[in-house]
Amino acid sequence: MRDRFSKLPLHNPGLFTIKRLVSQSSPDDSPSPPIRTEIHCFVYVERGETLVTIGNETHLFKPGECAVIPAGQVFTVRYWQDCTGYMGGFHTDFLNADCSGRSVLRSFPFLRKWGGHKVRFGQGQAHFMVNILERLRGENAGENNKEVLRTYLTALLVEIEQARIKQGETEPDLDNKLCNDFVEYIFEHPDSDHSVAFHAGRLNVSPPHLTRTVKQLTGKSPQAWINEAVILEAKVLLEHTDLPVGEIALRVGHSDPSYFTRLFRKTVGMAPLAYRCGGKNPKI
Repeated sequence: MRDRFSKLPLHNPGLFTIKRLVSQSSPDDSPSPPIRTEIHCFVYVERGETLVTIGNETHLFKPGECAVIPAGQVFTVRYWQDCTGYMGGFHTDFLNADCSGRSVLRSFPFLRKWGGHKVRFGQGQAHFMVNILERLRGENAGENNKEVLRTYLTALLVEIEQARIKQGETEPDLDNKLCNDFVEYIFEHPDSDHSVAFHAGRLNVSPPHLTRTVKQLTGKSPQAWINEAVILEAKVLLEHTDLPVGEIALRVGHSDPSYFTRLFRKTVGMAPLAYRCGGKNPKI
């Protein structure tokens, strides 16, 4: 299961992929490194269980539950036990005929980076989910008709949205352009100015107005979002590169490595080098 996640395509506009998930791995297997892709990923569990950290939130997924991981979000598969089901992903452009990248995100707000990530299905709805996923898998492995795939993928997303509504986890007014622009920008530009005042000026509003809007719609302050984007990007660089901590600090917009290290330690609970070493004290 870890290998399948690590092999997800990183850059492929218009892509759709789906695989049958059959894993006999034990819970003692090591977790996957943090992964970030430009496609929206999903995992549907039919049997067994898996523990996934998405952003800064960790969820245990059991049969009849689905993980939705928006494009650009960082996630780690931490644990799995006899997990079977389906996993796959698609690029926003795959569903957007005009490739604007907007319509599908407006129709399905859970594909935004701060959307809900765990969806539970009742027994009847779970049956429909498996039928749709199997149809997607069969078509993708066979004729690969793009129109058929788009139709069934849209049906899958509608089922997910309906389940989210039933469990009361829809977001309040996620079409708010100010909030959307702020959150999307900081994840796409983690090396930008980290002050709330900078982003307020960029969006032509006052810092208090930006703070009130973001906090009301997401439950977190703008500064909390900025720090989360910085730490998630730093985790990816620590896992997937050999860059020194000072260089990583610069890449996430901090010219002072000491301040970056303090922020990382406060947020993650360990220093950057300790994180790179899997939580163990690094040899100096």
